[in-house]
Amino acid sequence: MYILITGGLGYVGTHLTIRLIEKGFNVLIVDNLVNSQINNLSNIQKIVKIKESSTRLIFYNFDIGNTSALRKVFKSFKILFVVHLAGYKSVPESIVKPIEYYENNFINSIKLIKIMEEFECYKILFSSSASVYCANELVPFKEDSLIGPINPYSESKFYTENLLRNQRKTNKNWSIGILRYFNPVGSHSSGLIGDNPIGRVNNLMPLICKAANKEIESSKVL
Repeated sequence: MYILITGGLGYVGTHLTIRLIEKGFNVLIVDNLVNSQINNLSNIQKIVKIKESSTRLIFYNFDIGNTSALRKVFKSFKILFVVHLAGYKSVPESIVKPIEYYENNFINSIKLIKIMEEFECYKILFSSSASVYCANELVPFKEDSLIGPINPYSESKFYTENLLRNQRKTNKNWSIGILRYFNPVGSHSSGLIGDNPIGRVNNLMPLICKAANKEIESSKVL
């Protein structure tokens, strides 16, 4: 029995993979490495003390939009449930590249869910975003706070949420969890796993760390 993590070599995925293996689960990771780094795989192996050849952690390098490759994974393993973390996450970039965000975050989620249903895998935990909430709502947000996505990134997340809700309405076998959160913070105690984004950095804490390390002059909070 395996747990499939899409985008599993990213910041959240690496921490989650470590905890799942420590709890005795076997993990499959599918990641296209667009926003993650392959050395995270060896760092996970070092932390949980498993060999590169261990079947407790298996990595596949492809995009979840590749349905033929994804279907082969579901054919090869009995997957207990899916943690769906694969998604682009930059608000400014989504405004410049809306099609890419809708395609990667929403359309690819449709492809994943269709294959899950094909193989009768009905358990999924979806990584959404607190950016789906209305900007005028009082903080801290509550689960029933007013929804009002205002950019392609937050819209793509909310569309996927609605897709999952509608799947549950049509098929009661589905068990679905949706997580809404802003940028998580922290590193593994080993120092091997942390938030190390690729390309232009938009999240606050990585910017603060870069300023503290004098990689950039300063970081402004408006």
